[in-house]
Amino acid sequence: MNPNRQLQFWRKRYAEVTPLLKTRRVQAYTMIVLSLFTVSFFGMLAVRPTLETITTLQKQIEDRTLVNQKLEQKINALITAQAEYQKIASDIPAIYNMLPQQPNVTSLIIKLEEVAITQNVSLTNLDFSPVTVFGTSDVAQVPVASTAAEPAKDILAAESTIVLPLSFSVTFTGGYQELVNVITQLTRMNRIVTIESADIQSADAAQSSTLIVGATTNAYYFPLE
Repeated sequence: MNPNRQLQFWRKRYAEVTPLLKTRRVQAYTMIVLSLFTVSFFGMLAVRPTLETITTLQKQIEDRTLVNQKLEQKINALITAQAEYQKIASDIPAIYNMLPQQPNVTSLIIKLEEVAITQNVSLTNLDFSPVTVFGTSDVAQVPVASTAAEPAKDILAAESTIVLPLSFSVTFTGGYQELVNVITQLTRMNRIVTIESADIQSADAAQSSTLIVGATTNAYYFPLE
């Protein structure tokens, strides 16, 4: 197209549109359109980082909610454990007496002497095998001499890799019934004791009422470390 004709064409179109642009209605629509465009443009610039911030905050909230849930579960578990501990707290001293953390040879000797005094017999001999103070060893299978020792046998079976034996031989002298009571009392002390073997014989042919009982026994301890 000829440049002069093109210029004349646009001048003619401008002359036709100019009166329309001067009308109030067109000016009002133009301002509305420009205002909407401006608001939309700058609104997008402002909303985009806001949306990103909202997304980031929402992710942080979800993460913290998950952490709070896990913490709440742990707290509830601790509360439950504390409640269970309180139920057995009064029994713990008795448990440590039955199965101490150390051999506690001295306290065991005192218990044996108390049994002898209570049953009116004499403790004539007491011999302990070497004691493992440090380190670990396996517990051998221990035959139980009486049904009274069955609870102790069950405990040893459950903890056979960490419960350690303290072997000893003990001899009592006295009457038949008293010695029978002693053997029974040994398995009922507040210390776990099992009897491997026991034999009874007369102390003196002239005094047949006086007997000697010898027992090979095991006491146990439970080192926590």
